[in-house]
Amino acid sequence: MNKLTRAVELSASGKTPDDIAERLSVSPDEVERLLAFHVEDASLYAAEQITLGLDAAEEMRRYRLTGDYEAVIAATGMQNEARHIHQLDLLV
Repeated sequence: MNKLTRAVELSASGKTPDDIAERLSVSPDEVERLLAFHVEDASLYAAEQITLGLDAAEEMRRYRLTGDYEAVIAATGMQNEARHIHQLDLLV
């Protein structure tokens, strides 16, 4: 959540994704993912703040952010596994 908040702040101040990535010690792709998540999640997060309160909204957002990240990692793992299987098939 801290990286999300900081990425949004730095982006709002005019920093490029490469600048933000360097400051946060993450890849530019991760910065793009954080900023896209922020845009996509903004209206839901705002509604939850009103209906659930700030603490619950933060917790729900954290869950969505980490769930999204875990889904990305899982998909990447499946792609890598499929690539390795395909490479093994080519060697047989």
